[in-house]
Amino acid sequence: MQRIGVIGDAHANLPATRAALEALQPAGCDALVHVGDAVGIGPHPGEVVSLLVEREVQCVMGNHDEWAAFGLPQPLPPCMSEGEAAHQRWTRSQLTDSHRDILKAWPYELSLTCGAATVMFVHYARRADGGFGHLDANATADDFGRLYEDVGGDVVVFGHEHRPYDLVVRGRRLLNPGSAGCNDRAEARALLLTAADVDVDVDVAKLAVPYDDAALLRAFEDRQVPARDFILRTFIRPR
Repeated sequence: MQRIGVIGDAHANLPATRAALEALQPAGCDALVHVGDAVGIGPHPGEVVSLLVEREVQCVMGNHDEWAAFGLPQPLPPCMSEGEAAHQRWTRSQLTDSHRDILKAWPYELSLTCGAATVMFVHYARRADGGFGHLDANATADDFGRLYEDVGGDVVVFGHEHRPYDLVVRGRRLLNPGSAGCNDRAEARALLLTAADVDVDVDVAKLAVPYDDAALLRAFEDRQVPARDFILRTFIRPR
């Protein structure tokens, strides 16, 4: 029997990341994977990177991780406001050189086996120009199937969309655990993938782990996180 624990989009939310990883610990996972955007948005970028390293979590590169590791592209992306740019620069400034080197080494894709199935972990599909693709909130299962048609694997696990997904498209399962760090309640999400050694069918358990977010909310103010009012009403307490 093989087990893989998955989280994604921790977004520098330390208590949520810790809660999700602790919830997966009793399963005795053979591997732990984070599917991108460990940093950005939240107030604890350095602490989250350190925790992922400490827990030996295998990580793939997300767009926020990319900006923190290498700096913002110039000119800025058309959709990025000056407030978001200031926030991204602050995030990068909170990371040590060692943290940034760790991020730079993260791959854009990670392939692991779970039983007889090949599972591909990505943050999101990438465009021909190297950027990450985009689907709107009304995207269908077929839209996701087309988005990931060039990504290998019997199962594809992705992040970026903060909502959880469990789709079957043309015989392939497409999974998203949902954001561990950005939710409308203090609840960290995770997946547990399990398969017998010769089984191509992967069992998926979906976890939603409550945590105390009082320290998280205080940290936004204590650390004077740029764009914190927008972040809190849009990503942490959306309304």
